[in-house]
Amino acid sequence: MAALVIGALLVLASTGPLLGGGALLWADRTQRDGDWLTSPDVVAATDRYALVSDDVPLDTAGADWVVDDFLGDVRIEVTALDGEEVFVGVAPSAAVAGYLGGVGRTRVDDVGDEGRGWAWDTGSGSRMGPAMMDDLPGGPPGTAPGELDIWTASSEGAGTQTLEWTPEDGDWTVVVMPTDRGAGLAVRLAVAATAPGLVWLASGLLALGAVLLVAGVLLIALAVHRAQGRPTPPPAGHPAAPTGPAPDPGGAPPAPTVDRPLSPSGGQR
Repeated sequence: MAALVIGALLVLASTGPLLGGGALLWADRTQRDGDWLTSPDVVAATDRYALVSDDVPLDTAGADWVVDDFLGDVRIEVTALDGEEVFVGVAPSAAVAGYLGGVGRTRVDDVGDEGRGWAWDTGSGSRMGPAMMDDLPGGPPGTAPGELDIWTASSEGAGTQTLEWTPEDGDWTVVVMPTDRGAGLAVRLAVAATAPGLVWLASGLLALGAVLLVAGVLLIALAVHRAQGRPTPPPAGHPAAPTGPAPDPGGAPPAPTVDRPLSPSGGQR
């Protein structure tokens, strides 16, 4: 019974790594644009002065290879829907808080179509709903974003602006706003990463799931085999079947065996 229970638990535990590895492998094979693993476009709009991401903390405890090998470089593409010039930049969260403290802005808590998160599709872009954003009160910024030197990476101008950034340890914030410090902004956003280690991560999850699945199936098969090899006990209240010679069908007892005397020569008479 213990082997059966453990086997069932191992089979159940294998579904997580198998599904996760399969999803990552599917994304790597179907959602890449060249070297970039890309998200679908989303549309975000605000009547305030800036769109800002929630803080993005990165702490690898000195193991920079985790970011380099698994996340890689990050690319953010921003296009203003009204054709106006737009700024996009990434900077330490503390620096952004100092620049936009007291400025009216909209914080983006999640990215994607409301209620679905990232929806891998090829449509023209999902629109982010109010539940995914948080408006913060305030006035206009005192300085245009392009005039500051707080940005680790940035881009500004008309048309689609592309920011490429190599992440490192720290707390980071992404800012999108008009270059002229005006209020009101509607943009189409797309995020991508090189994710060079995605295949290795997917393969590791699939291998782990396969090992758990095989071990679980073997334990279940062993438990079933042992159960089939055990004799079936008689029902309660019924005597066990006799193990001696079967009685005569006619009911007569078997005739006793009589030893015959031996002849002088040693044989029976």
